[in-house]
Amino acid sequence: MANVTCPNCGIEFDSKEKKCPSCGTKNGLKICPVCGGQMAKSAKRCPKCGAKNKKPIYRRWWFWIIVILLAFWISGRMGGSNTEQTPTVVENSKESDSVAENTNTPDDMIVGTWEASYAFDETSKTLNIVDTASDSATGVCINTDGTGSIYKLQDKSVSVDIMWSYVSEDEDGIYYNFVDGIGPTMKAQLMSDNYDIQEVRGCLGIGTDAGIVFYTKQA
Repeated sequence: MANVTCPNCGIEFDSKEKKCPSCGTKNGLKICPVCGGQMAKSAKRCPKCGAKNKKPIYRRWWFWIIVILLAFWISGRMGGSNTEQTPTVVENSKESDSVAENTNTPDDMIVGTWEASYAFDETSKTLNIVDTASDSATGVCINTDGTGSIYKLQDKSVSVDIMWSYVSEDEDGIYYNFVDGIGPTMKAQLMSDNYDIQEVRGCLGIGTDAGIVFYTKQA
């Protein structure tokens, strides 16, 4: 049995489980078939050995194109369909391909570089604009392989290396866990477009001891 370690509570469990049996965190990890190392399911390559993370055949766009074409062919054979249906099959196939290419998963949406824009003060209950020139201003770099870093905006030096994983989502946004291997798990939220505070919609909010820092994604 191949086990993975829950980034939220640190408990080992079977990599085939959909959720951590201890804390219920959604399992976003898998075992590399080449080196046996732990990596994110969404990673393009294993961060340990560099092996390519191949998607299951049923998650590849061309597999579903073949299924659609086969379904139309069987339908035509059974119902006596004529050749006039052929252009329709091709048109629908292209449309399906386009939809697949434009779909953003929760992992796709968080990947990128983010810079601090606002900070919510838990004591005064106020939302303040972050001074990006200050020594304490930070940015966050999120990689596709489940790794990332928090760095200082002033000199771009890395202050903390992290691992991240998708947790859940609701009408207020998408939730993630950030683990740095030293302190407790940091909770992050990608704010939805209908979030109550308009200024931070679309921002990535990360909880701190003093409140919440909101980061804006850079182009």
